[in-house]
Amino acid sequence: MKEQCGKTRWEEFPAIRAIRAAVGRLDHGWEDTACLQVKAGGHVLISSDHMGAEHAYPGEDVRSLVRRGIFEAFSDLAASGAEPVGLQIDVRAPDDFTAGDFRAIGLAVDDALAVTGGLLLQGSNLSRGEFGVSSTVLGVCDASRGPLRRHGARPGDLIVVSGPFGGWDGALALLNAAAADRLTDEEWETLLAEFLHYRPELAAGAALLSTGLVSACLDCNDSLAKSLIDLSYACGHRVEIDLIHVPVAPSARYAEALGIASLQRTVLFGIAGDDRLLFTVPPADAEEVSDAVFRRTGRRPVTVGRVTAQAGVGAVVRNRDGTGTNLRRDQPATVYLPGFSPGQRRLGLTAYPSAGRRFAPQRSAS
Repeated sequence: MKEQCGKTRWEEFPAIRAIRAAVGRLDHGWEDTACLQVKAGGHVLISSDHMGAEHAYPGEDVRSLVRRGIFEAFSDLAASGAEPVGLQIDVRAPDDFTAGDFRAIGLAVDDALAVTGGLLLQGSNLSRGEFGVSSTVLGVCDASRGPLRRHGARPGDLIVVSGPFGGWDGALALLNAAAADRLTDEEWETLLAEFLHYRPELAAGAALLSTGLVSACLDCNDSLAKSLIDLSYACGHRVEIDLIHVPVAPSARYAEALGIASLQRTVLFGIAGDDRLLFTVPPADAEEVSDAVFRRTGRRPVTVGRVTAQAGVGAVVRNRDGTGTNLRRDQPATVYLPGFSPGQRRLGLTAYPSAGRRFAPQRSAS
């Protein structure tokens, strides 16, 4: 293989060139390390996430899968209030990966950085194997105010969320039930947005940090139930929320209306949390924090519960009928079921044309 990847086995330098050529936002040079200059006393935030072929929905292309994985990594930065400055990717690819497949990775990087800001700092670590991309993101905070962390919540603090839950899991339930053709065109477009077009809430995180009033913050890129228990573990006190106060995304309501999935399942116990932020704030400061978020995002956060004075780890949801349910962190092992189907519709975003190979359905034990 000369300048083309693929044919039999890809080669490192042509593969790296294919990725970098598709990225308009990158730190020039071929160094093994990226160099960042930060203000004296500032804070550098680092997080990473991984997205592999096993996470692809049936028929998903490389560009879409990698873009989703990068956004998941940036969601951790959103919860710290940090300003994104860069991204490093580590790629594992099978022998038959082509130049077009590697270029699709670069397109995904460019898609994500166009939303988050920052540069591709380093993208030359490649290895062979089943496809996967690990994304390491870096952000900075000024020395004048440290980043948001998850461990500062105190008894009596309100628990607040940045937006509706259940969108991704409601969409997943509808697709797993092959119910797409039962939706109106408008409902389908909403499902697409919630399943494929979710974004890390960087603006909301920056707004929360700017107030200096938020006691704890974490992102919900797993389930809301898991995030609540993580909050409880970090602060050492039990937490409780009221289900009736949790904002519900449209796809979760569609799934409930069609008898496919309950709101409790999609909103609380699903696989994803739509990358919403969950944070705590003293009651006296709640209005000021809400105003700050609204000015930056056009959307007001919603109070859903409180941190109790009871020491220990645990989370309880008060149901609509007044009963209580203890939340858990475990999640289903199978994501995309054998019946997964968009029906007669196309599962993809017109703003991002498909690029790279498509992944076959993964079969895993439930």
